Amino acid sequence: MKMGISASSNQANKEEETSEDEDNMFRSNESLDSNRYQSNSRIASDNAEHSYTVTDKLPKMKPLQPTLLPKGMTWDDVMRMENEMEQAKRREHFYDLSKDAYVIVFHNDEFDNSACNRPGSAKDMERIQQVLQHYRCDKLDINENKPEEYVQQKMTEISQKDFTPYSCLIVFIMSHGSVNDTILASDGKWFYFQEDIVDKCTSNRTLDGKPKLFVLQACRGNDRIVADARPPRSDKVDVIIFQSTYQGYVSLRDIEEGSFFMQSFLRLLHEKNQQSIININTLLNREFKEKKIAQVPTMTVTLRRDLIFGELLR
Repeated sequence: MKMGISASSNQANKEEETSEDEDNMFRSNESLDSNRYQSNSRIASDNAEHSYTVTDKLPKMKPLQPTLLPKGMTWDDVMRMENEMEQAKRREHFYDLSKDAYVIVFHNDEFDNSACNRPGSAKDMERIQQVLQHYRCDKLDINENKPEEYVQQKMTEISQKDFTPYSCLIVFIMSHGSVNDTILASDGKWFYFQEDIVDKCTSNRTLDGKPKLFVLQACRGNDRIVADARPPRSDKVDVIIFQSTYQGYVSLRDIEEGSFFMQSFLRLLHEKNQQSIININTLLNREFKEKKIAQVPTMTVTLRRDLIFGELLR
């Protein structure tokens, strides 16, 4: 009887040992699998002495919390506020050209004294109309071959006009010119570019903060520099002036194709309309140098923001 119990006990002990061995083997295999996983999942850091594993270093992920909006606000309100903030930021760096431009042109190619006629200038007038048809400009205010009294009256009207519906003002002047930026009217009398044109525009309070672009095709003398000039009478901020030549020098014109300056300026204004407009003068002078045109276009600028002419595209 005792032998039977002993045999049964020995068999049970062997089964327990076998079970423990299997458990140990399972745990050993599990440990090997875990080590293999860690080995395959090791991520190298910048310092090889401080390598780490995914399970050791990855932060515990917190459940995402829903974004709560203030009471009464919708996601449409949020999008609108973000858009308004973006527009405000843009206004700090760029002029707002969302409204149309007002364009006025003074073009003299025929004079009371026919010896002063400017053959070829009609090509410049045509080019202005061709280029600006691509842009949001009100009907062009064209004034051709007008006497000095008319010019003064017209500019008085401009100084009093309400430009609230417009983004900017653009003024083209094409005529003969002389020292101190004087311009010849069709009756042979002179008017001053700065005093009679620029000052009348900058004195208009409805143009405050809006860009005012002046493009002048005219001689500025006869190869001689004159230092004296009349003092300005108004604040010249937000102004950019392109002039066909340097102070004291002549401006050249092809009697069949138009002036070198106006033709090149209008082409670049259109081609580079997504750049800041101040880049045009650099491109003009580079082009004139390459083509050996004995003329140096100039620019005067008091803009406070970038002016991107392409924003006026239709």
